[in-house]
Amino acid sequence: MLFFYASILIYSIASSPTPDYAGAAEFAVAVCILTAVGLIRSWNAVARSDLPSFLSLHRFFLLYMTTLPLITALLAANPTPDILRDIIPLTFMALPLCLYGKKLPHLNSIVMIGGAGFALRYIAPFVWGDYNNDSLLYLANSPLVPFACITGFHYFTSSGHNSLAIRLCGLAICAVCFMAMAAMLQRAPVALCLAGCLLLTVLRFPSRPIMISALILIIAIITLQFLPLFIDIALSLSEKTISVGWNNRFEEWQAVLHYSTFWGHGWGASWQSPAVADIWVRYTHNMVTYYWLKAGIIGAMMACAFIYVWGRQIILYLWQNPALGIAVAVPFIIHVTLYTGFKTLDFAVILTLLTVRDASQSKIHSDYQSCVSADHGGNRTHCMRSGPLSSEKRI
Repeated sequence: MLFFYASILIYSIASSPTPDYAGAAEFAVAVCILTAVGLIRSWNAVARSDLPSFLSLHRFFLLYMTTLPLITALLAANPTPDILRDIIPLTFMALPLCLYGKKLPHLNSIVMIGGAGFALRYIAPFVWGDYNNDSLLYLANSPLVPFACITGFHYFTSSGHNSLAIRLCGLAICAVCFMAMAAMLQRAPVALCLAGCLLLTVLRFPSRPIMISALILIIAIITLQFLPLFIDIALSLSEKTISVGWNNRFEEWQAVLHYSTFWGHGWGASWQSPAVADIWVRYTHNMVTYYWLKAGIIGAMMACAFIYVWGRQIILYLWQNPALGIAVAVPFIIHVTLYTGFKTLDFAVILTLLTVRDASQSKIHSDYQSCVSADHGGNRTHCMRSGPLSSEKRI
């Protein structure tokens, strides 16, 4: 699966979460993914009959979204380039299916490095004094960035066998990703990443006051060292909140309700969004309203079901593997509710983390299903609490 790892690294180093056109980097990413997954193996993976229930619904979601909204788009004569720009991101969502059960050692680390790559590309111009907002391509909006922030913090505070070098690298990645999100004035990602790191600390050191005190001391020293910068960021975030509030998200949701039809407007359809000064765009900043706009009421209901089944899977990981669960939960919450990241390759990669086997963890879902089967489905709570990982390894 080296080609899949390469696709993530190329994507973070040379591409964008939402590229305006397909260039050499995007072509290289596509070739690497197709080589890693394979068309025939992809079809076999999608058609397999032994998928867990949440992936079976995921498969139905994909099949529906690639058919009916496409027919609607063709009947409405929506522009072909716009149709393709809507459908291609949808194909990324096949990755969790195609790679289900595959053993991908150290995928978490590769994804973390990918998020750090986006973050570094965003903050580097600030350091070099060559800042150009148009050239940054919303790099810090990538779902990989908050994942990398929390995963880096996990490496820094891990009670395993991480060396000092790995711990320091984790701290550096966490700091770089946090600064990138803060510099882009992303309030929700900043707040949820802080909450995620705090929750991970509480779970990891519940009865170790010395460790918590040491961690607080390190954070305090870093904060004092960069206090003027943190004050500027806090003031900027506060000013943004005062000036723009919720960025017209509520107005956008209301506008979608008025503009949408029962069957939706199909792929490639554009509309005037109040969230971006009423310019014509093909997206919304919420997964449910996006599929309501494109695929109608049934599409919105399926998007709700999609969020439910994946959210339930994330909750399972929060119990069995808090570090991975929190790192996945934060970008998932952000990008299905407030941002457009659900249309990106990054989002599909984040979900894929929950369907593959990493050398550092058990395939939790399979173990959970085995436990439920052995218990005849009677005590699911017991199965969630008695996972394959010990309390030390889970954290």
